[in-house]
Amino acid sequence: MKDNKMENINTEIREQKIEEVIKITVTAEAAKSLAEILAKVNDGFDAGKVTRQDLASWIIEKFKKSFSDSDVQLIRKDFFSEQHFLKSILSKAKTSSDIPDVLRKALKAHCGIGPLPATTPAVPRRPAKVPSPQSTPHQNGVENGKTNL
Repeated sequence: MKDNKMENINTEIREQKIEEVIKITVTAEAAKSLAEILAKVNDGFDAGKVTRQDLASWIIEKFKKSFSDSDVQLIRKDFFSEQHFLKSILSKAKTSSDIPDVLRKALKAHCGIGPLPATTPAVPRRPAKVPSPQSTPHQNGVENGKTNL
């Protein structure tokens, strides 16, 4: 009976220590950055050891606490893909015939069948400066600031 009780305790301890682990893949640059941070964390840390998995999990959990809508927008900006967006719009258009007006106008303008976007008016050119008869280059034997003898 005593052995059975000890076995249950050991099993319970093992179950508590087992944590679900999910592997992710990162870029080589991110892996290098993680290794640099890990080296700093473990340098002189005699009271324990932090693994790459520990550090990556800690960073994600810490970031999650301060994660905001502006972070969402920044991430979306960094990963925006014109091709993906156009595929998405095309897929929606096939099912609902709904194309945003701005895109509809751009498509028509690109094909030359719609109004072209307004252009900014050209800046009027200044008329060429005509030398006055009083300031001719050969006046008084002076040409380009040099005296003709």
